[in-house]
Amino acid sequence: QQYQQIHRNVPVYGAELSVHMKASGEVTYIKAKLADELPTSVKPRIKKAAAKRLALMLARRDENGRRLKAGSIELMILPLGFVYQTPEVDARLVWKVDVVDALTNGEFFGETYFLDARSGDKVLQFSGKDQLHRQVIDCASETGNLSQLNGHAWSAACHNVLPEGCATEVDLES
Repeated sequence: QQYQQIHRNVPVYGAELSVHMKASGEVTYIKAKLADELPTSVKPRIKKAAAKRLALMLARRDENGRRLKAGSIELMILPLGFVYQTPEVDARLVWKVDVVDALTNGEFFGETYFLDARSGDKVLQFSGKDQLHRQVIDCASETGNLSQLNGHAWSAACHNVLPEGCATEVDLES
């Protein structure tokens, strides 16, 4: 079972409690990553629609010419101490806004912005556009050569360095 930490009806990003149990109900393992020193007020000054516009504006600065759209928008608490692995850094009330390429729905462009819900300032940004794409090739049953993938020519050769029947990963981005 996994439980999301909630503070005053607002989820805390990355904070959860996991409980592993046997079928009999006996607890075998508990893992907790919980935040403390959370904001007393969870009322945003920046409205949801304004956060959406701000995130789209930030994304358009980085990606000229792409048609972008805002995906999910959620009010949450971002414990920056988790991100920076420093307990002294405060938690912030933020809008988490996902911005994606409208044509591919995020296949080629995806950014997540964490915008301060009181000031509108960008607190953090995660990029999803440099995701690793891999193809698994089973060297035991195939020659290991790829000719086409999504319209791009790629090739990979299997080498007998793995035991027969093992799969190997080929990085298609390099």
